[in-house]
Amino acid sequence: ALMARLRTQADLRPALERCVLTGEFDRGTAIALEGKLAPLLARPDIAPFFNATGQVFTEYTLVDANGGAHRPDRVVEHAGITHVLDIKTGHPSEHHHQQVRTYMRLLSGINGSATTGHLLYLGTGTLEPVEA
Repeated sequence: ALMARLRTQADLRPALERCVLTGEFDRGTAIALEGKLAPLLARPDIAPFFNATGQVFTEYTLVDANGGAHRPDRVVEHAGITHVLDIKTGHPSEHHHQQVRTYMRLLSGINGSATTGHLLYLGTGTLEPVEA
């Protein structure tokens, strides 16, 4: 939920402050999360998903031909390419790759642009590309 509130990495501290003010977690947790997430968001492989360029959609609902709803964590449209990032807290799984492939297929069908897909595992900081 916290990651969905971020458009850019500069939004991290204000989002954490809001979480403390609303009682979602305490200041110690906010400090710990900032210490973990700030370097992660600044990494060269992850930063493009959280920089100020392009149009960003978080938890954007996609509806398939059968009326099923699908919600990727983050979609960034930049320079004619649509980038999908799904953020996971658990262990890597082929199901996660299939899920992102579904998002990529739906987005490509909607806007006709080239689409890339990635999985970010927060526990390990691993960013995995997803092949279409």
